[in-house]
Amino acid sequence: MNKSETNRPGPLSENPEEETATAIEGHSAAVVLAFLVGFGVFTYLGVILKPFLTAILLFYWIKPPADWLTARFHLPRWAAYLALFVITCGLCAILGMFVYADSQQFRERFPTYQRKLDSMIRRMGFGADDISGENTSEKSQDPSQSPSDDENHAALDSEANSDTNPEVLGPRPKGPTEALLEELKIGTGEVINYTFGAAMGSIEFATMTFFYLLFLLLSAPHVGPRIRRAFTPNASNRTLEIGEEINHGISQYIKVKTAVSLGMATTAGIIMYLFGVEYWPLWTFLTFAANYITYIGSLGACVPPIVIALVQFDSLWAATAVAVLISLNRLVWIDYIEMRFSGKQLNIDPTLILLSIAYWGVFWGPLGMVLAVPMLTCLKITLMNLPRTRHWAVLISER
Repeated sequence: MNKSETNRPGPLSENPEEETATAIEGHSAAVVLAFLVGFGVFTYLGVILKPFLTAILLFYWIKPPADWLTARFHLPRWAAYLALFVITCGLCAILGMFVYADSQQFRERFPTYQRKLDSMIRRMGFGADDISGENTSEKSQDPSQSPSDDENHAALDSEANSDTNPEVLGPRPKGPTEALLEELKIGTGEVINYTFGAAMGSIEFATMTFFYLLFLLLSAPHVGPRIRRAFTPNASNRTLEIGEEINHGISQYIKVKTAVSLGMATTAGIIMYLFGVEYWPLWTFLTFAANYITYIGSLGACVPPIVIALVQFDSLWAATAVAVLISLNRLVWIDYIEMRFSGKQLNIDPTLILLSIAYWGVFWGPLGMVLAVPMLTCLKITLMNLPRTRHWAVLISER
């Protein structure tokens, strides 16, 4: 065989760009399919994963103060974690007693707030029939269809009998205002019972989270050496770099979120205390806790103190001032301070964040709404650090 024939290259593709595009489309379709399958399995395993992910979030929450205690007082790592555990349990117990006492008093006074709110709505000109959407003009009868004298006498007799015998009329139907307030009362009771109730499911969840967190704290120092022993130097270094990026991103998110929640709750508590809003410690705690649900929680936490101020104060100007100051407080802390310090680290499309919160809220409840943003942040950092998936990280970025 001629030597030149053996070195001759194979046939070239007539359109290499089309083959490249086809390969990219096939790879993207496989990635999307694998992502959807993994996403579905991840959602289905929520009963198992929720306490584990909560333990991971708590691990990132307590790691910075533990590092500070270790560096500042030269404590062993286990002593720093033990000190944080004791301090946290004590603070939670004290705070829980105050918040629980306020919540119980609020539930007892809720009928009073209900009557005041109902009276306020009626003074504004919205009666029960108006709110229900029933058109009173449609009820007015045509003169030609006016009841006869016998019917009028029967109606008067029925009304007279109802005065002497209330059982004739039966229970009075609820107006739309009362029905709405009844739903509000039920919703508030459910929230309080969910937050402060000692249900068996909550105890089981807390126990599993505690043991997950304990083993995470014990095994965290050994993760790096295990990875170096398990993989080649290049692969282990790359894996550790991705892990460090995730650690930095989640730690920064927790730091900013906790600082902003504490600052916003403190400022809102001062505002409510100066104006004399009733049960302001309860609303202050609600402001701090609800802000961990990104965007939505801080908005929802502003509603109860504003409604209480409207019902409590006789002066509309005082209630309006409370509403404006609490809204401005939320605007400054969330839309300026939090976005400035955490926006660059997250760099995720806000629409995707809201969609993630809605999705995990439907399937995993309130805890899923808290975990939605940290999980999305981990996903984005992982995609950004892998060459084949970097373009997907760019697609979900805000900038």
